[in-house]
Amino acid sequence: VERFIDLVDALLMFVKGDREKMSITSIDHLLTLSNFLGDENVPLPLVRSRLSASTSKTTDGDSSKGKEELELWWPLLLGLSRSAEHFFPQTTEDGDHPELQTLQLIFRGILIPILEHAETDTFADGVTPPTVPTDFERFITQSNEGAIQGNQQSWLETTFEPMVEGCIEMCMRSIEIYKSDMLVEEILAIFNTCLQSDSGALAVLGLKRLFLFVTQDLAVGQVTDDTWATVSHMLSRSVAVRGLPVIKDSDSGLDPEEVKQAKLEEQASIAEFIAEDEMLKDRRFIGGQAVHVIGSLLTSETHANSIGLRWYVFLANGVGSAIVECEEAAALLASKKERGRSNPPDYLENALYGRKWMVKFLSNMLHDSTITQTMEAAASDEIPGQRFVRGGQTLLMEQTKSLLATFLEKEASARNASGKTESKESVLMSSMVSDLLSAYEKLPDARLLQLSWLTPLLSSCIQSNHKSIRDVVQGLINRMLQGSLKDKPNVEQIEETN
Repeated sequence: VERFIDLVDALLMFVKGDREKMSITSIDHLLTLSNFLGDENVPLPLVRSRLSASTSKTTDGDSSKGKEELELWWPLLLGLSRSAEHFFPQTTEDGDHPELQTLQLIFRGILIPILEHAETDTFADGVTPPTVPTDFERFITQSNEGAIQGNQQSWLETTFEPMVEGCIEMCMRSIEIYKSDMLVEEILAIFNTCLQSDSGALAVLGLKRLFLFVTQDLAVGQVTDDTWATVSHMLSRSVAVRGLPVIKDSDSGLDPEEVKQAKLEEQASIAEFIAEDEMLKDRRFIGGQAVHVIGSLLTSETHANSIGLRWYVFLANGVGSAIVECEEAAALLASKKERGRSNPPDYLENALYGRKWMVKFLSNMLHDSTITQTMEAAASDEIPGQRFVRGGQTLLMEQTKSLLATFLEKEASARNASGKTESKESVLMSSMVSDLLSAYEKLPDARLLQLSWLTPLLSSCIQSNHKSIRDVVQGLINRMLQGSLKDKPNVEQIEETN
């Protein structure tokens, strides 16, 4: 054990050698040594370059131990970083590149597990709490962002960003040298580990860096449909409320004993959800940030075109489902008082933020020329994808209905309550409804008449308290009725023909 550093140096020499099998075996041994160092139950090996006598006699035992541990880790990490140059030659030949497979093993065996076993707990490490997007509206909770500074020496504060940047640099160099995107999958696996973490801080950092990876690091042409599929599923899972119990609306068909058992299981699942939310409340920051990333992608013409109609509808539907889940979670936690150092957003605030972006998605679907042309072409069999067109039309109808129904409900609630929460939420909702109705108002008559399902939805808003909304609704209904009458044959002409 006294020759630990010499052993690391010897293994690194084999890694740099010409024999691929020997290099891979040496990397496996280095991974074993890293596990050995990471096991707190195993005493550290003696270092040849021992600490000075004055240092060893200090009363600060933790500092001494930290320096000794760093001295053991340093040659291992430095050697691996230098060995990475072996995988990026100046020139390459066509054909298979075993170096890429070795790099994949390094990612899967060393780099990704670093995230899985890192000390990333927000409270234990004193990490600076995550933040909400700058355009996020807090109408229930109060923000204390900037008031709490985390421990600047924590792993998340010091190591996460350099590590991810180094991994992305290796990926980009492999694309440049080998003309292969094999390592893109490994980078996405790193981000997926971040997003699935219990740490809200780590997940938020992962979301932000994922967005930069697909929009800045990779050129538009380098992001394949498979990559968008993976990213879309990752974002859809991130925006959802994790662990939300399923509440059954009806117990019909069950005998009394089964009903009782079902109620007990339901209560247990609700209690488990509330307890988990209390322990991992920082994960509430993830929903708003994930919606912001999705919104930034779908409202960018360049990236929306690259994503395509299929994943556009998929992501928008994911946000729509998350809105409903956030409202259900808020109902379950309505009686629980918030407390804690990070003051996460309320689920109702996350739901409202999702609706804010949903209005932008629906407006894009109504007026964006590329999306409209794609839907029309697919609907007329000019390109495959009728299924996605129907999904887009269903999304438009269901989310419009949901927004108007929720607005009327909040408006009625505001009339019956004097609390500031309801009134401010109602004001924000009315602004969203006005924006969406304005988007419908700008449609040409021919396009508006195709939306026959819109008339009954608009009729429900006639009794709104907001005069501006009533005026727009009345104008839209009149246009649709007049257009319908124009399309019908004149009764007198029919009688003359007969």
